Amino acid sequence: MKQRCAECAMAHRAETVPQRTLCGKQAFRFASWSTVISRVMLVLGSVAVGISACAQPPITQSLPRPANHRTPEGKLINRWWEARRAAGNVGDWYDNRDRGHSKLNIGTNHPQMKQVSYPKEEIARRADWAVQRKLLPFVTLGNSSTSAPPNRGGSNPRHYYVVPQGVAFLYAQYRANNLYVYPEHRDYDPGHDGRTGYGDLYPTNTPYLVISQGSSGSDRAFLQAFAYTMAAFRPKVKETLIDKKLLMPTLQYILRRCYKEVHDPADYLSGKAHPPVFDGKKLDSMRMIHLAQNMTVDTIPPIVQLEVLGEDFTAEQGAQRSEKLADTPVVIARIHRSREFEKHIVVSAKRSADINKKDLDYHWVILRGDTDRIRVKLSDGGATAELTISYHDRRPISPGSVMQSNRVDIGVFVHNGSSYSAPGFVTVCYLDSEARTYDQNGRLLDVYRAAGDTRIGYDTSSATQLFGSRYDISDWPALFSLLGKDAAGLGSDLLRKQLTSDQLVAVARVAEVFRPEYSATLTVKGKLSKQQRAEQRRIQEALAKALTAADPAIGASVKAVLERALNAIRANLNLYFDNTAVIDALADACSDKKGKANFLMAREKLAAIGIAKAGKLRSAVPGATTLTKYEVYQVERMNLAIMSHLLFPAFLRRGEVKNFVDQRLEVPHPWHDVYRYDDAGKLVGWTRFEDGQPGRYVVKEEH
Repeated sequence: MKQRCAECAMAHRAETVPQRTLCGKQAFRFASWSTVISRVMLVLGSVAVGISACAQPPITQSLPRPANHRTPEGKLINRWWEARRAAGNVGDWYDNRDRGHSKLNIGTNHPQMKQVSYPKEEIARRADWAVQRKLLPFVTLGNSSTSAPPNRGGSNPRHYYVVPQGVAFLYAQYRANNLYVYPEHRDYDPGHDGRTGYGDLYPTNTPYLVISQGSSGSDRAFLQAFAYTMAAFRPKVKETLIDKKLLMPTLQYILRRCYKEVHDPADYLSGKAHPPVFDGKKLDSMRMIHLAQNMTVDTIPPIVQLEVLGEDFTAEQGAQRSEKLADTPVVIARIHRSREFEKHIVVSAKRSADINKKDLDYHWVILRGDTDRIRVKLSDGGATAELTISYHDRRPISPGSVMQSNRVDIGVFVHNGSSYSAPGFVTVCYLDSEARTYDQNGRLLDVYRAAGDTRIGYDTSSATQLFGSRYDISDWPALFSLLGKDAAGLGSDLLRKQLTSDQLVAVARVAEVFRPEYSATLTVKGKLSKQQRAEQRRIQEALAKALTAADPAIGASVKAVLERALNAIRANLNLYFDNTAVIDALADACSDKKGKANFLMAREKLAAIGIAKAGKLRSAVPGATTLTKYEVYQVERMNLAIMSHLLFPAFLRRGEVKNFVDQRLEVPHPWHDVYRYDDAGKLVGWTRFEDGQPGRYVVKEEH
């Protein structure tokens, strides 16, 4: 006991500065993040497994039972406690950092837990709010159901993830028996341009905290499950986990092993068990407490420890920012910034450890990414992996998923014969603001550093969104009219060519639902009575259902079919060149001066960048056999201007939206960099064009 306390004191002296009492315990004020991290990493990193902590107080008859008996989990834990089989929550603390906005009710549900409180001066300077910036010297479960908007910093986890110091601090929490839960709040929602979501905005994936799917209150299910699970461990097991700084790695293993999508060990070694964000509806707290109760000291999971042995990801070089986002013993995070198509990194897991000194098996698993673009070469009995990762464009996180990501996740696991470890991660993030084109030999031809999204429509069945002021299709009846029997003109002809006869019949059927008295309610503005608002909402929901319901005859909804047709027109690179005379005539007759100017500027831009010559499209980038992604993007921008202002002005309002990247990772610039190679394929120079105004470039040559 003296030895454990001495080691605790050493760690605490290295990590903290005494301040005021905290609920009867000694509180600690931490120095700056960088100071804390350097000290904590010294203490924790020097002894990967085996740092001791003060033992839990003994179970006594005078203590309340650990759980609310009204829940099945609570009843079971109380029986285990009374039989001296469960440790309970004695010595566990709860840290709420949103001032009760989303709170674990420890007084009623978990009466053995203690509440972390803050002195008035700390509250005045908001030291009790949002992300936790200090380590607490006792077992701590915490949360903060707070967030900034996605384009203003985003969720609490993203504040940690975008800087090396933040990820390093999280590792220190992970090994200090501190675990926090934060909602993702719009940092992990399907979408791209922010109207429904931005997709996956996290630049890395870690087991250091838990991110809940949703916003305020979505964290509570996890807090409850973790409180129960910590109570369910057998006393000796829990004491050992705390002493060895393995409590939170073990909780992470239990969470993932018992996630409802994980049915067997094979699922555990897959992306199903290790998303960056967890859905509270998929928690199985009963399985979690049983797994905790059945654990013995001999079956405590091992811990994975990673080390980079070599790589071609670079540190900061001149104007290029560092590609190294994080180097911690469990998470290695990189950002692909340099021009190479393939990046290489050699990682060792040989320092992974088991407290019972068992032999370990090593598993390296592609959790997220294109398996055809990732090579894993193992050596040293599987303890070391040479990873070759080719450039990845944004893609669905799994086949058929509406969620997209710009990140590769490779999971690293060790197995001690009875249990897998919690995951380690090697992650690579790709900047969504970049549009890169490589040739067949992996040479970078060009990169545009302010890429955007031109797609029309997005996945939603919400009446509020479909008939709101921001949806791309502003007038569905006007769209239906272009497909009517009496409709004529280029816009009508182009739409009809994209639809089959069965699809046209399905569209006509839905168009009938939008009868005039219903359609009129969509545009009613001004002050409405409560009854009028209810009627408007009822009609809008009925119309939204008609638009988005799957039609067996066409295998999709009418909304999906129409948006697919519009996107096919947008993606037609020859839209203007096949219909030049008609489109130019529409532009001449256009009364919308701003819309006409947008089209003319987009058309002039194609000529200025050199891809539109003699009525044909041809790449202006040396070595490109087809248009590059940047050039395709410029054509699609022009097509959007044609469609929105000339072909479909009655119902389409869609302009380009720049892809969002966290400003702390990269600030997009309207630069188009073009690379040149000699006949042997050696880079001889590159030119930077500033993509501000058509025909105005800042040219930069480097050799």
